[in-house]
Amino acid sequence: TRQLTNCTPVLARCTAPDWSPDGTRLIYERTELDPAFEWYDRDVPRAWLLNWRDLATAPLLNDSSRLGGTPKWSPDGAQIAAYDRNIGAIAIYELSTGARKLIATLDDVGDYAFHPQDGRFVYAQLIQVAGRFTSVLEMVDLRDPSSGIRQISGEGSAVEDRQPLWKPDGKRLIFTRRVLDGSGIPSAQIYAFDPETEAITPLLQDANYFHGAISLDPSGRYLLMQRVAINTARPVPSIWILELASGRLWQIAENGFLPRWLP
Repeated sequence: TRQLTNCTPVLARCTAPDWSPDGTRLIYERTELDPAFEWYDRDVPRAWLLNWRDLATAPLLNDSSRLGGTPKWSPDGAQIAAYDRNIGAIAIYELSTGARKLIATLDDVGDYAFHPQDGRFVYAQLIQVAGRFTSVLEMVDLRDPSSGIRQISGEGSAVEDRQPLWKPDGKRLIFTRRVLDGSGIPSAQIYAFDPETEAITPLLQDANYFHGAISLDPSGRYLLMQRVAINTARPVPSIWILELASGRLWQIAENGFLPRWLP
């Protein structure tokens, strides 16, 4: 193992690492906890960059008022998206120019994803349905912001959609969904969205489990996930793999959580 940051000795919390597509840099979220910092600089997330070659690290932005929670690279390494809760928006930075695009949303969890080939960008939006708050998925085209917002979840749908991720070929978007009005499974299940037909189809449904922490292997054939059995006295998370083409599902670890594929 190799230590990449010195966050703990300087009283900082570093989380949400994301490697650049070429593997030379790491973007991550850093939160200062040191009481010596001014109150407005403590306990707020900012995006930091780390150079793999020499482990040099510095804030992504010079302006400390611009926050950066859950930063993520675009597939071409040209942009970084991060949530700025000071303004209630996802900020997308063009690294070569410093230009910034803003997507307004009150959902600060970091559920957003760049399309692997073009400018489409999917994100979670916080809304209110039938007197309760939930999240739905929306899509914009970063190449043509004037084209407007495209609804994925459906207007007024009583669902909670989260964790969007594109297949490597960009032909389907995979996400988790909870049905909130009693017409479907209330625990999170796994679905796919076809951007051409706008059809939403289930990939994995089992009412005995709550699904999450989904990620695709680089080939797009296998979906890694965390599953929690909900009808037991002491639920224990486990790690499973779903082969998308065949629907074959198997467990690879018990009492494990938040799995991720290695690059």
